[in-house]
Amino acid sequence: MKFDVVVGMDEKSFSLGVAELHKREDAHKKFFQGTVEKSPFKCDWNVVDAPAVVFGPPDPGKWAASYDGSGKHPAGPVPPAGNTFRLHLPKLHIVLYSGGKPQPAVEGPVEIYAQVAVSGGKLTITPLAVWFDESKMDPNDRAFVAGFVLPAVFKQVGGVLKGIDIPPLHFAAGSVPIDLRITEVTLGGGRLLIAALADKSNGAAAPATWPTASTFVLVNRDYLGALVGAAAANFKGKDLGKFDKGGSAGSISGSAKLEAIKNVKILDDPTTASAGLDVSFDLTAKLLGSKCALSKAAKKS
Repeated sequence: MKFDVVVGMDEKSFSLGVAELHKREDAHKKFFQGTVEKSPFKCDWNVVDAPAVVFGPPDPGKWAASYDGSGKHPAGPVPPAGNTFRLHLPKLHIVLYSGGKPQPAVEGPVEIYAQVAVSGGKLTITPLAVWFDESKMDPNDRAFVAGFVLPAVFKQVGGVLKGIDIPPLHFAAGSVPIDLRITEVTLGGGRLLIAALADKSNGAAAPATWPTASTFVLVNRDYLGALVGAAAANFKGKDLGKFDKGGSAGSISGSAKLEAIKNVKILDDPTTASAGLDVSFDLTAKLLGSKCALSKAAKKS
C-alpha cells in the first residue's frame, strides 16, 4: 500500500455510525423498518436492535442460503474474495398477516453481506446478499419472506451501506488546494484502511504497524512537508507588519516583508514544522520634516 493519507477505522467505530442512524427516528423509519404487501399476505418488519459491523467474509453455509435483491440465491457457492464484510442485525422482528389476521411473530438474526472497493478514485460499498434464519418459519411463510420481505430488508438496510461512499477529495486549506484520490482499500485484522494519494505523487510505503487507535488519520511526512511549504509560500512577498512611532519632533516608520521560506521540516511531532525565514525590513525616519531611509537589511531566522 502506498499513501499520502490513510484513514483507519475499526469495527466498533464503523458500527457506531450505523447504530447512530438506527436510533434516530427518521432514519429508523427510512432504513430499518417497513411493510410489504402481496395479496393475500402482508408483513410488517422491524430491525429491533442496533446493527453491528464485522469485517470479514460470510460463513460459506450462510452465503449459500442467502438471497440477493431479487429474492434469489446469489450466484456461486462461495462469496466473492476480498474486502467483504457483514452487517449483523441481531433481531429482525417479522409479523405476517394472512387475510388481515396477524400470525405469530417471527424473530431472528439477519446478516447483510457487502463488499468494499475503489472505483473512479472513490470508495464504494456494494451490498451483495441477505441471510435470515428461516429454520423456525412455516414453509408457506418462508416463501413469502424469502421472495418479498428479505429483498425489502436488503434494499432498505443495504441502502445505509450503499450510501457510504467517499469521493475523491478536493478542498483547500486556506489558499492551498488539496487534491486526493482514493487508490486502495483493505479490510483485515478487524480494521478498514482507506489510502489516498495526491496528484502525481508516488506516496510512502505502508508502515510495519498501524496506529492502534479506533480511528486514525496518518499522513505521509513528505506530503505533509509539501503542504506546509505550499501554505507558507502563500505569504511570500506579503507584509508581515507595519509600524509608525513618533512625536512632535520626528517619527520612525517601517515595514517587514517575508521574502523567502527555506528548509521546511516536519519534526518528530508531525503536527509541528520548522522553517528558515528571510525577512526584509524597510525603515524610514522623519526628523523635523526631513525624510530619509535609515536602512534596508535582511534578517534570517
